[in-house]
Amino acid sequence: MCEDLKIHSSMFEMDGKQFSLNDIQKVTILNEDAKYKGKTKPFSHQVLSGVTMLMPIAGNPVLYVGLRIGMKDGSTQYVYVSKKPVQINSDAYYADRKEAERLMEKLTKGTPSSVMQAEKNDPIL
Repeated sequence: MCEDLKIHSSMFEMDGKQFSLNDIQKVTILNEDAKYKGKTKPFSHQVLSGVTMLMPIAGNPVLYVGLRIGMKDGSTQYVYVSKKPVQINSDAYYADRKEAERLMEKLTKGTPSSVMQAEKNDPIL
């Protein structure tokens, strides 16, 4: 489980702050280009997964998998699932994606679909 995020039955905790699960509006799984982590606002430089024509030429990008948690009050919380950079379409990438999906499921469990929007930015998974 991601060390920065603790999920309980009715709330989640990040960086010592507590948030109600009922206050979540939207959860999105995102990939951030590894060279920008810690230098800009989290997930400002996203990498879409999937196959592109440039990958054989440029190589597979290195990234961090994480979650963007949009709150009903308009604020946004970010959590990195990847502990170290992973290469897209690698076993480590798929393991981090699976963990992100598991966390997203826990964050959105029991929330009516009319209130909650859970999405993934990748059509391949």
